[in-house]
Amino acid sequence: MAGTATVAAVSTRPHTKSAVLIICVATLLSISVWFSASFVIKGISAQWQVPDSQLFWVTFGVQAGFILGAIASALLRLPDRLSARVLYSSCAAGAATANLLLLMFPTFEAALALRLATGVFLAGIYPVAVRETLAWVSPGRRGFASSTLLAALTIGSAAPHLINGVGSADWRVVIIATSICSVVGGLMFLLVPGTAPYRDTGTRVSLRQGLAVLRNRKVLLVNLAYFSHMWELYAMWTFVGALFAHRISGGAAPTGLVAVASFIIIASGALGCIAAGLLADRFGKIIISQMFMLLSGAAATLVAISATWGPAVLLSLCILWGMTVIGESALLSALLRDHCPEAHVGSALSVQMAGGYAISAGSIALFPLLAGALSWELAVLALVLGPVVGITLLQLLKSGPRPQRGNRTESATSGKFASCP
Repeated sequence: MAGTATVAAVSTRPHTKSAVLIICVATLLSISVWFSASFVIKGISAQWQVPDSQLFWVTFGVQAGFILGAIASALLRLPDRLSARVLYSSCAAGAATANLLLLMFPTFEAALALRLATGVFLAGIYPVAVRETLAWVSPGRRGFASSTLLAALTIGSAAPHLINGVGSADWRVVIIATSICSVVGGLMFLLVPGTAPYRDTGTRVSLRQGLAVLRNRKVLLVNLAYFSHMWELYAMWTFVGALFAHRISGGAAPTGLVAVASFIIIASGALGCIAAGLLADRFGKIIISQMFMLLSGAAATLVAISATWGPAVLLSLCILWGMTVIGESALLSALLRDHCPEAHVGSALSVQMAGGYAISAGSIALFPLLAGALSWELAVLALVLGPVVGITLLQLLKSGPRPQRGNRTESATSGKFASCP
């Protein structure tokens, strides 16, 4: 049995780099529909009779849809019943269709329903990409592979800003372009070569198991630290463009300038992802996660108090924030694998992902309320609570015995959803 696995690994090794590259590029393209409407919401909402304070529901809907999709996928065991290629490409086409229908039904109510549907389909894209990436790389390379995939997700999430800033200010062009990207990404995923050498077919996702594992103190601490990270991440991605525009000209800055600046801010997180993966392999996942949280919290605090420091300083601080806000995502998922019983890894990571996106939906809803009722500065400072709480929880995680890794098998590090942003 072991000999067969070894032969399979050796025989498919030449395809590993090309497979991981295809998966990452496909993910970058397909994930572009995530913020396709959120980043051009001013253009879409011009015909709505809806106050600006309610527009956050468009992004909230995607987060909610992703949660529902992740839970439904686990309950129906779709990753076990369908091939990764079929599941990914089908969901990429579905997300593109839901995104494109915004052109035909540009009402507020229809937009909410279609963004919810987009989120459901996205739950069949990124988690599948994670599983396939880890199935193609050996355990010793999974940290860097997960970080690289996360970097692709980061750039893909920022892509609508780039299309809006460089391609066209018309929101319809952004919707069409991201829909095409999603379809192309789904087709590209079909090109992943051969059979992955490290695929784990012996475990199944169970939400009941995932929740039961939370009784483990270290698993609970890791999950709470991940939730704290997600409190900050998606709210920052959603509103940093509006924050930048508000600061430099009271919201009257040129659309193209703000869009390009927003793309640079968010996409810079790709560098943070790769740096975190490399540093964690050398210095440890906990300390590097804490370092990125500290830097992210510090950058957010400086952004909050930099109202009079000028556009160049603000942009630099926002780029620092963008680079550090995402870096610890893959590390926190890896920490969960370290402390979770190997038979329950996939289930525990599914619960971590669903809980994280639920928390992100909450902060996305709260941010505009705080900005409107109080100030943008206090809304940003509210996000700093995430890194502060996360650092504290990871410090608690350091106490107690280290996980025993000697008897962990290959399946211990190859859960269904092994890395989540």
